[in-house]
Amino acid sequence: MKKTLYITLATILITPLAGYLALQVIDPSDPDLVYVKKPNLFSGAWQKVAYSDNFSEYIEPKKIEKNLDSTIDIVTMRNYFKPQFDDDSDKSISYKSQVSYETIDCFNQTVTVTKMYLLSEHFAKGSLIDEPIEPTSTPIRVNARSIGFSKIHKVCELSNLSTDSQYVRSSFMNNI
Repeated sequence: MKKTLYITLATILITPLAGYLALQVIDPSDPDLVYVKKPNLFSGAWQKVAYSDNFSEYIEPKKIEKNLDSTIDIVTMRNYFKPQFDDDSDKSISYKSQVSYETIDCFNQTVTVTKMYLLSEHFAKGSLIDEPIEPTSTPIRVNARSIGFSKIHKVCELSNLSTDSQYVRSSFMNNI
């Protein structure tokens, strides 16, 4: 009697777990909101802004900072579905997520990456793979219907929620 009870109870408890794992094999998790807790260097509530076949892009809305020159500094996270490899240096690097510090220009629709961190695990977890990379590139102009455009649209929308709309309108008109 006890053996049958234990088997029945184990079956009932394992069935939801088996169903969840089966769904993850068919369609891996790509959540719209990711919570990374402390003591992680990149802790926060990451909000998805765009995705592609290779990765999902997230921003941390609480880490948006407006500058006086009408640009916005943000922190973004890319969660790659498959490990990425970088063979540019002397050693081969494999990483699963990337956190970047970027500057967004809403009026010119450009993105400038100022610093990148490559991490060993998904969703900005794990250890840093290498020293932070500081690219020396010019601002990247985004095209409509691109991941960069989705990011700019969301960041500028969040930024404008906390700004006086008259100021935004007058600033936009001054840049035309």
